[in-house]
Amino acid sequence: MERVRDFFVLLFCVLLFIYEFLALNIRIMFRSIKKKRSRETTPGFKFPVL
Repeated sequence: MERVRDFFVLLFCVLLFIYEFLALNIRIMFRSIKKKRSRETTPGFKFPVL
């Protein structure tokens, strides 16, 4: 059972790392979009549909 627990902890860490990476990319993307557009857009939790 400890192997399963360690696996889930590792999986959680990887998912958290990927989430942080994507959040950083989305923040940079919104910043570039804001520079192109004059009106202010609230980022919120709108994720781009791939």
